[in-house]
Amino acid sequence: LQIICCKYYIRVFLIKIKWYYNKTKMKGADTLKEQKTRYRIKRRINEKEDILINLLEQRGKYLIVSGTDTGKTYTFLADDGIFKYLAKRYEDRNFIIACPNRIQNLQNKEQYKVFALVGGERYDITKRITSMVYEKGEDVLKAFKDITDKEFTIIIDEAHQLMLAEDYRKEAIETLDKLRDMAYSSVHLTATPETLIDYYDYNLIKPEIFKSKSE
Repeated sequence: LQIICCKYYIRVFLIKIKWYYNKTKMKGADTLKEQKTRYRIKRRINEKEDILINLLEQRGKYLIVSGTDTGKTYTFLADDGIFKYLAKRYEDRNFIIACPNRIQNLQNKEQYKVFALVGGERYDITKRITSMVYEKGEDVLKAFKDITDKEFTIIIDEAHQLMLAEDYRKEAIETLDKLRDMAYSSVHLTATPETLIDYYDYNLIKPEIFKSKSE
C-alpha cells in the first residue's frame, strides 16, 4: 500500500511539472480555462445534442465534462443518439466508446444493441458502432493500422480512470492514447477532469455541461 501511495504522489508531482511547462508555453495563447464553454441542462446532456454533434464532426481531441447521472452513454448510444446519427451521415467512419469494465459494455450491448468488444471477442470492422473494454484497444488499433483505411471516432468514458488506474492498466491506457492520436476525433468523457487537463493536450475543452441548481 505504501508503494502504491508513493507512486501516486510521484505521478501527481510529474503532472504538476508538465502543467507548469505547458502553462509557460502558452504565453499569448488561449489558456485552457478560456477554452471552456459551460452549458446548463435540466437532466441529460442530449439537451445539447446539436453542440455535441458539431464537435464530433470536427477533427481533433476534445474533453467533455459532465456530472454523474446526466445520460452520457444514452446520449451517444441510444437509437436516436449521436453515434447512430453520425454513422448514417459518415459511412466511411466507425464509432467506438471505450468503457472501463466488462459489465458496462455488456449492458451497452443489451440496452443499445451495439457490438460489445469484451472477453474473447475480436474487433469486427464491419460493426459501425462498438462498445469496448479498455483492454481491447489493441484489437482496434491493429484493425485500423493493418486492415482498413477507414476513419474512426472514439469516446473514452470515465476518462479520469486513465490517471487513476495507470499502475495496473498501463498497457491498455497506452493503447488508448495511441487510438486517441490516430482517431479522426476523440473525446475524453468525465465528471472529474482536473488531472486530465493537467496531463493531456486538447484542441478544446468543450462543452462543460452541468445541471442547473434551480432545477
